[in-house]
Amino acid sequence: MNARKGLTLFEVVIALAIFLMSMAAIFQLIEYNTRSAFEVEQLTQASLHCQSKLAELASGAVPFESAGLTPLDDSAEWFCQVDVSEDVALGLHFVEVTVQHGDGDNPEVKVTLRQKMIEPAMRGSTHDASALAAGGAP
Repeated sequence: MNARKGLTLFEVVIALAIFLMSMAAIFQLIEYNTRSAFEVEQLTQASLHCQSKLAELASGAVPFESAGLTPLDDSAEWFCQVDVSEDVALGLHFVEVTVQHGDGDNPEVKVTLRQKMIEPAMRGSTHDASALAAGGAP
């Protein structure tokens, strides 16, 4: 009986075809995951910019008024829009901040956060309360 000591050419070609198909699938998965990671990073940056702008509005660091699409201070690629509307029944303002990457009609990333807040100029402080209790003007 004759013992076989190697692989036939057909077996090598089949093994190579299986290997190349699996490599193509792996590269597609890597590309998809890279694209997804970039999208998540962009959404995270947009959310952080929105939260930062809401904090600036709440603290009075920026004017408490509506503003059109303007570039953010720290990046020319990110744009912010602020809409402030008053809720008459409660004396609160409904603030909506939209941040987007790019200033066109079809931005890559767009995030909107909404929050009710009191206008910073109308809020008091603990110092105001102690002045009123002492009989002085705030």
